Amino acid sequence: MELNKSFSVKDAIFILTYTLPLTLSMAVCAGMGAFAGAVFACIAAFICGAVEEKKQMPVYASFLTITYTFREFGASTTALAVAVCGILLALSWKYKDSQKLDMLSKSPINGSVMLLSALTVTILFTTDYFGIGASGNTAREIIASYLSLGFHPNWRGVLYGTIVMVVMITFPRKFKKATQIVSAAFIALIITTALNFWLNPSDMITSIREIGVLSFYDYKNSILFPVLNSKPEIFHALFCGISLYLICLYMILQNPNRKKSDFIIGGISNCLAGFSTCMIIPNITRKNKLISGIIASLLTGIIFFVCNDFIARIPVHSCAVVLIVGAWQSVKWSEVKKIFSSALNIAFFVLITIVCLLLGYIYTPLIAFIVLEMYSRTSLKIKK
Repeated sequence: MELNKSFSVKDAIFILTYTLPLTLSMAVCAGMGAFAGAVFACIAAFICGAVEEKKQMPVYASFLTITYTFREFGASTTALAVAVCGILLALSWKYKDSQKLDMLSKSPINGSVMLLSALTVTILFTTDYFGIGASGNTAREIIASYLSLGFHPNWRGVLYGTIVMVVMITFPRKFKKATQIVSAAFIALIITTALNFWLNPSDMITSIREIGVLSFYDYKNSILFPVLNSKPEIFHALFCGISLYLICLYMILQNPNRKKSDFIIGGISNCLAGFSTCMIIPNITRKNKLISGIIASLLTGIIFFVCNDFIARIPVHSCAVVLIVGAWQSVKWSEVKKIFSSALNIAFFVLITIVCLLLGYIYTPLIAFIVLEMYSRTSLKIKK
């Protein structure tokens, strides 16, 4: 496939500032650590130069599934799940022209999954936003922990998170041209980190959670070294891998010009690059900026190396709000409106919501796929 090898400073800066705050926030809030976030940011910047729609880079459904798997079952299980996802994608290319898959990708249930993704992100990471310290891997567990601990927010953390929220919402509206070069999330992290240096001059006596230094000291808990952990639970790895596969498959189906290479590249990238590429759509086109992505990746690595002390002071509160606001900004409201178009769609949405709250988000993609299957058969009977 022919690649666009032209270089643009504007594109390189955009890729860097778009991927760095999102990928770093995802790794930190998932419990993987700042070092993993640095590695993923470099990988994401490199690959983001070769994807068609940069706005869809953070697939929050994949992120939630990976977060749950990592927290609940550990690094080895999660790494195996990512590999399973990649293998399934590579093997499913022959279904790229399936009319049934087209029907599933356009069904109203998709809006339900998007909305539940945003709601789940909000519930899981609001505790980091306010600094309450609630624990749990599912929305139900977090809510129960919230009720148990009570509402005692850290006012500095709330301040940082609120600033991030205001910047991410207002900056794109007030400075549309600037947003095409520098992302609002990147600016928000710089502002809140600088403010944190002023309010908490010493990291030894800081009163808030910070992402910490980039080091190998916790490598045993890092997904970068899964072989050093205990044996993976095969059942959970397969189940999580299937959930990731269904999410990635849906994202590929959203591209009307999908090709065989989309499935193969998606499969290979998930197997080799792992967690960061599960959040990236593998739709390579001639419009990509490959060289800009490579430069952005190199600059990302340099920034993490040179600015280690500054990056270590980034408040976790800020990262949490980057994810929350980004999740809601990724929701396609035209899809959400379809949920309330009929009683059947509402019933499906209620079913998926109950499953998500009671069992955890990891079960949502699979249940949603079963619901989609029921929906497609119902639609076919109605047409007949």
